[in-house]
Formats: sequence, C-alpha cells, structure tokens
Amino acid sequence: MRRCVIELRYEPPYFPSELSVEVEGQAAKLSLLESNRGIAGLWGADVWTTPGLRSYRLLLDGRAILDPNQPLSIAESGDEYSLVRVPDCTRGRWFRVSTEGAGRERRFLLAFERGLSAEQQERAKRGEEVMGIPLDSESLRIEVDGIKYPASLDGEGVIVSTSGLSDGKHLLTLSASDERGTAAEVFQAPFWVETRSHRWTRGIMYQVVLDRLSPPQREGSQAIDEDTPSIGARWGGQLDGVTEMIESGYFERLGVRSLWISPLAPNPPGQWTGVEGGAPRYEGYHGYWAAAPRSVGSEWGGEESLERLISRAHERGLRVIVDVALNHVHESHPYVEDHPEWFYPPGCLCGRPGCDWGRYIETCRFTTYLPDFRWQGIEAMRVQVDDALWWLERFDLDGLRVDAVPMMPRRVTRLLSAESHRRFEGLRERHLLLGETFTGPQEWDRIGWYIGPQGLDGQFDFPWMWALREVIAWEAAPMWTLIEAWRSGEAQWSNAAPLMGLFTGNHDVSRFVSEAAGSDLSDPWERPPPQIESPEALGRLWIATALNYLLPGIPVLYYGDESGLSGANDPDNRRPYWPLGADAPLNLDGPRAQHFQRVAQLGKLRA
Repeated sequence: MRRCVIELRYEPPYFPSELSVEVEGQAAKLSLLESNRGIAGLWGADVWTTPGLRSYRLLLDGRAILDPNQPLSIAESGDEYSLVRVPDCTRGRWFRVSTEGAGRERRFLLAFERGLSAEQQERAKRGEEVMGIPLDSESLRIEVDGIKYPASLDGEGVIVSTSGLSDGKHLLTLSASDERGTAAEVFQAPFWVETRSHRWTRGIMYQVVLDRLSPPQREGSQAIDEDTPSIGARWGGQLDGVTEMIESGYFERLGVRSLWISPLAPNPPGQWTGVEGGAPRYEGYHGYWAAAPRSVGSEWGGEESLERLISRAHERGLRVIVDVALNHVHESHPYVEDHPEWFYPPGCLCGRPGCDWGRYIETCRFTTYLPDFRWQGIEAMRVQVDDALWWLERFDLDGLRVDAVPMMPRRVTRLLSAESHRRFEGLRERHLLLGETFTGPQEWDRIGWYIGPQGLDGQFDFPWMWALREVIAWEAAPMWTLIEAWRSGEAQWSNAAPLMGLFTGNHDVSRFVSEAAGSDLSDPWERPPPQIESPEALGRLWIATALNYLLPGIPVLYYGDESGLSGANDPDNRRPYWPLGADAPLNLDGPRAQHFQRVAQLGKLRA
C-alpha cells in the first residue's frame, strides 16, 4: 500500500532530553519518540502530511538543524529547511521490480502499489494494517510510443517484452484505475532497444556551439576576410546543420556516441557589452542569455528542427544532451518583470572590485543585464527546475549539461537530480546530468561538492584539463604531474562513482593547439592567432586527446579540435567551423588531415 508519511529517523551525536520537528515551518512541534529497535539514541517518528513538496527541520534541544538523512532543502527567510516529496497515497502507482535479459530482448516486470481510501488512511494513521484498493485490471492500458502494446498480467503485476520492437528509443506508458474508479498515477518512462547496452563512457561526446558549426554565411569555405561577421556576432549555424552531419555519418566516423548542444532558448537581438567592458560587441550567439522559457529560439531553427535532429540521432543510437543555464536569465525574460523578488538586486558584478568570485559567487551577476536568481523559497527553484526538465520531456532528450553550477546553492542541482530520477528513470535508463564548475588547477574539492548519487552524475574535470596544458602544451611540468593530478581527482570523488568529462578545451578557454604552438593569444578581437598547421603543435593536441580517450570517464571533443582548429580566448575560441564540404577535414591534406584521421581512429576504438 502507499504511505503518506515522512519517515524521520535521527541518531544525534549525544543524547538530548527532547527532539522535535517542524513541518512546513508551522509552529506546532511533533516530538520524536525513541524507537523500540533496541538502538540507544535512535529517535524517530512517522509524520502524516499532505502530498507535494514539504519543508521541515529538526529541533535538537531547540537548536534547528537540517535532517541529515534528507538530501533536499530550501531556503526560506534566511533559514534553511529540509525538503521532501510526499506522495499522494489516495492514488495507486506502478514501479519497476526488475529487468531481465539484455540487448534487444529484455523484459520489464512492473508491480502495482495500491492507493488508500480516506477511511483506510485514518486507520493507517492509528497504526492499523490496511490492504489498499485493488487494481481494476480491465482499466489497464499499456502503450509503447502511444500505440497499444501487448503485455502479460501477473496478478497486480505487468510483464512488458521488448521483443519485436525496432532499434532505437521508445516510451512505455501504463495507465489504470483501482476498483473504486480512482485513476492511478500514469507510469511513463523511456527505454532503448539496441544490440549493445549503452554506457556514457563508451564513445566520445561531441560539444556543439550551434551558431558556429556549419554556419550558412560562408558555407563550403573556411576563408575569413573583412566581409565576414565579427567574431562576437551571430554567424547563423542552426540545428539542421547538425542533423546533416548526423545523416552524413560524420559523428560515427569520429566514434561519437553523444552530442552536447549549446543552449536553445531564444536569446535577445542586438549587441551587448561583454564582461570585459568596452564597446557592445557581443550578440547572443552562444545561447546563454535566455529571453523566454520553454521554447526553442527561431535563430536555432525552431522546435521541428530539434525534433528532427533528435529523431535522426536516436535512429543511429546517438544520445543528445542540451545545455541549460538555471543560474540567470536575460533582463528581457518575462520572469524578471513578473517576479522581481526571485532575483538579487543589481550592483554586485562577479569579479569586480568589492564583489570577488570567492565570497559572492552565489549572489553576483555576470553582467548588469543578466539577473541572478536568489533561490529563496520553493517557487523560483521549482519553476527553474521544471523549465529545465521540460527540455527532457518535450524533446525526448537523454540528459542535460548544467551551466554555472557553483553560482547556485547545491540544493538547486540536488532537486534537479531528484526530479530527473523520479520523472524519467522509471526503467533505469540514466538521463545524464553533467555539471560545469569552472575551476583553476588543483581545485578538485569544489567540483566534488556537487556530485554523487543524490547530486549531479558528473562534472567536467577542469583540474585535469589544466594539467594536460601545463605538461603537454606548455612543457612547464614533468609527466608525473599528470599522475598526481589524476590521483588527486580520484581521491576527491571516487566514492561518488561520477561520470567525469575529460577534455582538452571548451568554449571558455583558448584552443589547446594554439597554446601548444606558443601563439600570441593576448588580443582575441584584433589579433587572433593564425590557424596552426605545425605537426608538432598538432602532435601535442593528439597526445592530450589520446590520454582523454584512453582514461575512465566521458571523453569530450570540442567541435573543431578533431582538425586542430585554432583560437585565442572567448570569443575567438568559438570560430566558425565547416566539417562538411570541399574544404572539410575529410578532404584536407597535410598535418591537420593526419590529425583528423588519428582522432577518428582512436575514437572508433573507444566506441
């Protein structure tokens, strides 16, 4: 039967005279009774309350603390409370019991957990044993991809076989009522049919900065002259260009098994001043300035283009994750006007005098036009988390890359993780949540704080990236520095069993090959470094790439690194790149073509 209780169990470090709990911040206090399990000092109580997200805290001899057994929390009026989701026990629900078989031939066993009538709830509160309302088997409907699907009934259990389904991703839906006619919670969960079970670490993840991949302005040519757009302007790359790459087999050739696509929310038109100040030279080409929730920007191609891309990717077994920025929105976003209380007031700009990154990282703004969420109460956090998960549900995505993780309290990513598990992983198909905590060298502890079974699945290993640059690109440290860096990272997060992203560079740092060539990277706007053709510099990039491809984790390939694309810091590290066409890597000669072939060969071996 279903239970509507918060099961509170606490073992204090000493023996208090009284332990009490507040539920939802109410004034009434419920004393926790010492359990009868024979364990001295273990306190507990079952608290019945209404369904939904509920907040509470423990009062230890009058001193408020969070429940150490509860990973979720919220902040209310400057105080922090534990947060728990209480189920609706009046409705039955389905849950997975086991999965049998492998590959294309699997069987899912699901069981029905009965709901309680109002009378049964009252009896259960008194400690009486109740059985719940049985399933009405005639009401049961099972669908795969929206079409009625045969299954075997076993009492109040269901056996669903994948035999006969086409390869690719599918959606299982179970709906039913109990014998009194009350609808059970609808069970809905995706699953894959494929010869070999998927692992995120098996194969390469390819990072796409959408605006810069196959943009139409200079299609078929990598030449850049005075007639091309500014490097801080939109170039026009869209989702259909990535779909064309999928259909061409480009990603299979590189051993790519997953795609990470830059944010797809609409961004405002016009030019805006960057964090370095000066003339307004940036447009929202990168996607991180969301101007509206729950919509695909027309500049990226719109919803139909995203649906088509994901469909083509899934047909080939490719997973797709999309970047989401929960920490901030653009000032033109409707939330800013409708809910000003959700945001910190302007004034503290990250890294400026009096607003250093270390002390104010959770409260500062990147710029004046990017309001930063305050994360007080449940409403703003719930809306932002639901908006992020909308992308998973609406477009059948396989995960999210979470931007600017340390700029938000850990409770935000923990709620995101809990809700993702609850809503999309009913059949144990992992939906990857990969975080970005930008750090300098040796800052492993900052990354490890956000990962684990109750947090993010993994993060990008920035200390490892810096070690690769120090040792291989710059030759500023001996090779054993890499061993020390790797072991330090493992010591920090090995118990969390994370999926760490290994990379040589991304959209926030200079290109590895330009660092290896010793290029002048001081002015990405007026003096961008030349395109590197040096076999030595490309060889250093190859060694660093090979290390990432051969180590545990998720090897991440930044677009263009497969052919040694050059670049200084932002925005020159986001140069346009045309992978298909007459001048593309598949048809080039010389050192860059050789580099491409080596990256492709090792990528296929990893896959």
